Amino acid sequence: MEDVIKQMTQPELIDHIITNGSKYLGIGEIETMEGVHYRTKQWERKRYLISVLCDHTIMTFKEIAIKLGYKQHSVVIYHYKNMKDDLSGEVYGSNKTKQIYNELLTYLKLQNNDTISKGIKNDGN
Repeated sequence: MEDVIKQMTQPELIDHIITNGSKYLGIGEIETMEGVHYRTKQWERKRYLISVLCDHTIMTFKEIAIKLGYKQHSVVIYHYKNMKDDLSGEVYGSNKTKQIYNELLTYLKLQNNDTISKGIKNDGN
């Protein structure tokens, strides 16, 4: 299966991440494609999809915002930076967030080190 993932085109990979990631996180496909209310369960869980899409595809923040139903790409940048902070080894990094993110990558059969840089400074990460 991992070989199949590596051979996917970018559109196929994006669909794979959104479809299967939504399923894993317990978000309906409609909720994934629409904007969700602030601080709801779906709002919290979509952060993981944003990080995976940023790290494992060549999508821009604007394209991710459109695909996930956000009106402004600044929301995607905000979530991505917050997830990177939560995933970092800093004092305030969340172990639960790291665990869920790594389990999601395993479920999607993506490697944690196969990331694409989006030009955001990660302070050595």
